[in-house]
Amino acid sequence: MDGNTREIVIVLVSPEASGFDGLMRRTRVWLVGVCCGVAVLSGCTSGSKPAPPSSSHPTSSSPVPSSTPPAPAPKPKPKPKPQARRVEPLTGLPVRVVPQRPVLIVKVENSPQARPQTALNQADLVFEELVEGGITRFAAMFHSSIPPRVGPVRSLRDVDREITGPTHGVLVASGAAGVVRRRVARGAAQVVLPTNAGRYFSRSGRPAPHNLYLFPRGLLHVARGVHRKPPGTTYLPFATTVSASTAVRYGQRTSWISLGFSPAANPRWRYDGRSKTWLRSEGSTPSRLTSGQRITARTILVVRIHTRDAGYRDPAGNFVPRTVFTGQGNAQVFCEGRRISALWIKKSPRSPLRLVTRSGHKPVLIAPGRTWIEMVPVSGSLRAG
Repeated sequence: MDGNTREIVIVLVSPEASGFDGLMRRTRVWLVGVCCGVAVLSGCTSGSKPAPPSSSHPTSSSPVPSSTPPAPAPKPKPKPKPQARRVEPLTGLPVRVVPQRPVLIVKVENSPQARPQTALNQADLVFEELVEGGITRFAAMFHSSIPPRVGPVRSLRDVDREITGPTHGVLVASGAAGVVRRRVARGAAQVVLPTNAGRYFSRSGRPAPHNLYLFPRGLLHVARGVHRKPPGTTYLPFATTVSASTAVRYGQRTSWISLGFSPAANPRWRYDGRSKTWLRSEGSTPSRLTSGQRITARTILVVRIHTRDAGYRDPAGNFVPRTVFTGQGNAQVFCEGRRISALWIKKSPRSPLRLVTRSGHKPVLIAPGRTWIEMVPVSGSLRAG
């Protein structure tokens, strides 16, 4: 017999046995019962291993738990933050690095005796404003590049405080009436005149007062404090591309603009499809610079403004208008031979200029590039076609 075999002995007892024989018979019967029970139990287990307890070992249909806990799922890598798009604050053109220098604003004369002017095509942004005698004057802003020479330089006006406010830059002029100087000095720009920075100015061979010129590169060193830094935001609401600007996307076709500041000041612009710029003329005379170049702009923004008495007269006794460039008014945007109507909004002298549609007040975006802002009085005229 091997280790798993059991021998069972069955004893048959006669029913007639009694006494001692009966006792033995009963004893044998008990033994036979015990042996049978043992045989039954042995038969149940012979030839197989004991079944594992179901409480400690799962069945084949249940997954076997691992003694090692599962590795945690890897955390998703954070998405890199998109880099802010760097643009020139006055043109909206993309740049790798914004030049860390102030905006330089130069008051440039536009009387017939002052033409041709110098470096206006290097300005990022140019304002044209009405002054006494019905003539106009420019406020030329430079930041992306600084030319070696700008002029002729002329005097301040009250509106220069509102024009230069968003730039907190350096405002250069030939002088100003006392009341105007005090008003503008309370603004956000640092005012520089020949009286406190004379070495940066020179006289040309033209008759005075049309002969004062500025050497702007050296002048940047006189900027103080916050005036040494570039603006923290763009002057205008620029689109990312010319084709994404509001006038180009939705405007009506237009090839010429005629403006009436006064009977003496009637600048015109005509669209040149080859260069995709607007070409300036004074009346019917093409406007040129001392370099011989035509004066050009990517965008013409005409803002209709109110004027009032500035409260003083010029040396010749002429009424001096004060242009009001806060609040809101109607506007027209011209770009790439198209135009669109808008509403301009400027809450305070230091606020940037906002442009929105007349209906719905949705933003109007300007094409990147050089912009001329024509501040035409509501009493003046605007024609285009």
